[in-house]
Amino acid sequence: MNSYPCPRCGKEPERWFPSFFFEFSWTRFDTTFFICHNCRVIYMDRALIREHVKTFKKLQSPSIRTIYKKVIEEMEKILLSLQNQRQYRFIRKYKKPPN
Repeated sequence: MNSYPCPRCGKEPERWFPSFFFEFSWTRFDTTFFICHNCRVIYMDRALIREHVKTFKKLQSPSIRTIYKKVIEEMEKILLSLQNQRQYRFIRKYKKPPN
């Protein structure tokens, strides 16, 4: 599994795996976001989500762009609720540090 270190402290974060069901499909869409409890930071890697959407597209009829937009909207809702409820900082632009 790929490493997605925390952009602040560089440690390996905890992974959370939300699932979505869309109105156009009975298939479950699983994706991931990262949460670092030390820095109180939450973030998602859009490139990782895009890869997952491409594999999901093989099973569905809407365009990749439509599926991607819906997933990003749902992920941002979850991350913003965590930000409001638990005072975590949501990082929108995650840049993977060079190895």
